[in-house]
Amino acid sequence: MSRQQEHDDLSAQAKEQVFKTAYGNVKQFVEDRNFIAANVLAFAILEDRLQAAWTAARMVRLNSAKPTRREVNRNRFADTVRDLLTWGVIDTEMAQALHSNAHERNRLTHEMIWRLNSFTRKAAETSVRLSRKIDTHQRKFIASYRPREHLTK
Repeated sequence: MSRQQEHDDLSAQAKEQVFKTAYGNVKQFVEDRNFIAANVLAFAILEDRLQAAWTAARMVRLNSAKPTRREVNRNRFADTVRDLLTWGVIDTEMAQALHSNAHERNRLTHEMIWRLNSFTRKAAETSVRLSRKIDTHQRKFIASYRPREHLTK
């Protein structure tokens, strides 16, 4: 679950454009009924957003520098979700939804052996919805840790 260093080094604006395009591609794949591509890309986006939330939350919670690529690469999906739950970035309901989504993605991937049409619009849309919710949770969490200027003046 890791993006390449060159992608990590992009500006916030460039990353925003990349995700706008990626979400647009998922939508197009769904419209074209290419549910395999839609699901693979939607889950990749979800994993990236989880990684970004984990990285930011870890830096805030531990008052530390950005984790190394090795630390990020070692982190499994379930560990990332557990950490985000422990740190208060997400709640139990969101953690369960993420685990359920990962389980469904794995089930559909293995079902593909028997039926190429196992992936669905709903599965892709669920991954997209969860990735957007992760961004919202991350922003709220980070904002809760920012110093309140009116309290320090």
